Amino acid sequence: MYHIAGKIQSGPAATLEGKLGSMQNYHTVQLKPTFVGLRVSSTRESFEYAPAPPKDSGSDVLCLDFRLQVRAQSV
Repeated sequence: MYHIAGKIQSGPAATLEGKLGSMQNYHTVQLKPTFVGLRVSSTRESFEYAPAPPKDSGSDVLCLDFRLQVRAQSV
């Protein structure tokens, strides 16, 4: 997880509502050779710790959340 200063101008919603409730919305960046997903959201929509921007800043703190599929390998 990375945090950057900036503003989200447009893009998909960070969460989706389904039958099981609210779910995080990850964009598929890569499928093969292994899955890589990315979610960009305001830290207000994240459950992780994030630094606070300076009060005089015109930016928000954004959360870049990468998800990588880790495959078990036989030894």
